[in-house]
Amino acid sequence: MNCTICEFADAHGWWGPTMSGKTHCLTCHTTWGGTARAHCTVCHQTFASNGVADKHWRKAGHVHPSEIVDFWQDEEGFWHYGGKRPLKPAWVVDSDTGSAKPVETILAAPTRVITGDWDPAS
Repeated sequence: MNCTICEFADAHGWWGPTMSGKTHCLTCHTTWGGTARAHCTVCHQTFASNGVADKHWRKAGHVHPSEIVDFWQDEEGFWHYGGKRPLKPAWVVDSDTGSAKPVETILAAPTRVITGDWDPAS
């Protein structure tokens, strides 16, 4: 096991003093705090609120938030829906062609969203 939080919990039966007000996923080892946050045990993504998390479940079932237009991730990795987006560029890469377009020009659900500078070599 490489997760120090899980190792501490296994040895001591609790998360430890640095985890006050936080929780931790034993599967993906993500840590988050606050009662407003929600973590999905299917895709192991963490959401800004329960309401946002609910939006990635559709009639057909679970949909990864990266595949839904209007979902975006903040710098801490929390998913948001609509609302105020970060002021950094975001690109969508087409998995078939490898080409990238700014998010504003995409009409269908993106295959993969990359925020920040896009490097076609990566």
